[in-house]
Amino acid sequence: MKLNQNINQAAMADFLGVSQQYISRLLNNKIIPRLPKIKKFSAKTNTELSFWLVSTGLEKEKAIKKAISNKDEKAA
Repeated sequence: MKLNQNINQAAMADFLGVSQQYISRLLNNKIIPRLPKIKKFSAKTNTELSFWLVSTGLEKEKAIKKAISNKDEKAA
């Protein structure tokens, strides 16, 4: 599966149900999500809870893009 590199922060924010500003801060490691968001993000991206605490911004971005791509493939 090839990740869709055209997925922007607005699409990632929409997918996770947060603001684009939140995504920007998350991917730049400016914030650590609280437990309710960690649980939501983990469920949507099929990742472990700890992933959202220990991974880099680039790893988080890849996980979100992969989840969006998987959703789009299933819808097609």
